[in-house]
Parts: sequence; C-alpha cells; structure tokens
Amino acid sequence: MTITASAIRPVSSLADGDIRFDELARDQWRVVDARLPHDDATAVLGFVCVVAGLLEVTTLARPLEIEFCADERAARAVFLDALEKAQIPSALRAV
Repeated sequence: MTITASAIRPVSSLADGDIRFDELARDQWRVVDARLPHDDATAVLGFVCVVAGLLEVTTLARPLEIEFCADERAARAVFLDALEKAQIPSALRAV
C-alpha cells in the first residue's frame, strides 16, 4: 500500500468538531474525520466501545494501545492526541 501526500490530513487542522462518532451498535462506534467523505476509508480514525461502563478507545494510529475513558470528550481527546503524535514526517503535515 502506498500513501500519497494528498491522502494525509494536516494534523494541526483537525479540531474536536471534526471527529464524528458513527454508531455501529448500541455500544459501539466507528470514529471518523468528518471533513472527509463518508465512503473514504482514510477517514476512519478508530473505534470506541463500552466495556464495564467505560469507553474502550482504539485508534488506527496506535492499534495495539487500548485506552479507557470515562466519557466521549476524553475519547475525542485520545484521537486528537494520537493524530498529533502520529509518525508523519513534518514535511507532509503541511500538505
């Protein structure tokens, strides 16, 4: 798979309101970058599900690291943080 510069979203331009939770089931959501078309696979940022009363957050930027959050606001912050820390060369962030 090849990722072109045009497919990489500028990290600095992603705001809290640009992250959308799409319900998959009563207690499961796909998290997407709302600025991209709904059928664009690169818009998927990760997944959230309810486990023991907490939100289990898995980002595609760090798929092996699961975080638990008390509420949706904290879960959104995890996605913003993951994108900020993603290993994207700084030259591509300004695209």
